[in-house]
Amino acid sequence: MRFTLNILIAIACNYCYGQKSKDVFHLKGSIVTTEPMVIYVSYYSYISDIGVTDSCEVINGQFEFTGKINSPTIAFIRCDNSRVIDLKTVTVFLEPTEMEASLNREPFEVIRFDGSQTQLDYDSLMKRKSAITQHYKSVLEDLQIASELAKRDSLRKRLLPFYEEQQKEDLLFINRNPSSFISGYLLQSYYRLPIDTLKRFYSSMDEKLKNSLFGKQLATVLRQKSANTAGKLAVDFYTNDVKGKPLRLSDYRGKYVLLDFWASWCVPCRAGNPHLVNLYKVYKNKGLVIIGISSDEKSQEAWKRAIIKDKLKWVHVLRGAKSETDTSNLNYKFSVNSIPTKILIDKNGAIIGRWDGQTEQNDNDMDEVLKKAMFD
Repeated sequence: MRFTLNILIAIACNYCYGQKSKDVFHLKGSIVTTEPMVIYVSYYSYISDIGVTDSCEVINGQFEFTGKINSPTIAFIRCDNSRVIDLKTVTVFLEPTEMEASLNREPFEVIRFDGSQTQLDYDSLMKRKSAITQHYKSVLEDLQIASELAKRDSLRKRLLPFYEEQQKEDLLFINRNPSSFISGYLLQSYYRLPIDTLKRFYSSMDEKLKNSLFGKQLATVLRQKSANTAGKLAVDFYTNDVKGKPLRLSDYRGKYVLLDFWASWCVPCRAGNPHLVNLYKVYKNKGLVIIGISSDEKSQEAWKRAIIKDKLKWVHVLRGAKSETDTSNLNYKFSVNSIPTKILIDKNGAIIGRWDGQTEQNDNDMDEVLKKAMFD
């Protein structure tokens, strides 16, 4: 999968040290090649507050970079200047110190990277995860070339265990290395975890990581989630549904409302839809309203097809995001950092349940809360 380099650079983190550093990195490297070439490195410098892309001509297989950073920083080394992350790019973690690297030209990869403890942490994690990737290699390759929608959906379903195993390794690393920069880097992908789990991760961080960008981001997420958990009043909103009809959340006072945050392209969301359909059949005549809130702004036809295909016979709206950084959309208002997420609201407009992610345990917990609410 290709990602624009600017997006990934934007999430590079400033990890503040307690002691003073030289605020400079020096990377000397070698590459196994017989042809003339230029090496590029891109990273974000929080000292200069700009994204930096530097280049170096490889001479006799040697290259060298120097730059200003005051913390471990994610960087991308490329053998061309295409500005995308692909097979011609390697990810490394620079530190404000002396480092040495050895690269291979074909395939373009890191053979050795010394001088960065953050890189050592990253390498140890990737070594464990590579065995998982190898096991699913053929499915991942098929997904890359599949063009038919049905085929891609089928392959994504086959990859659900792959994502679960990858997550297991990530969370194991975070548990074992609570103050590693890599743990902070990984956590931004797991804001969907239960708030108690996120609080535990945050409390286990040392002060340096808490004061880093990742630590501050997690603190903000915790504040937002705390405002959208059981016992809090749900934020009211007004929008139009898939048929163009106006919809206001507060108009459903007196009924139980389940907000289902999903998207047509989200495999776990689609996998959980049959369970949701069954719940609706059981409780719709007892006062349950489901509002599907989709992240399909850029794929509205696929959204409408998915509603029909999955037989989702309830109200549907879009989250209303004008861009990925838009803070006025419904996902942001309800602190939804990943999908699927489900939020149950009682007759008085108070949140009585929240479930982030698609798991059997979440389904069982939601069933119990709904059953108690409907027959209370």
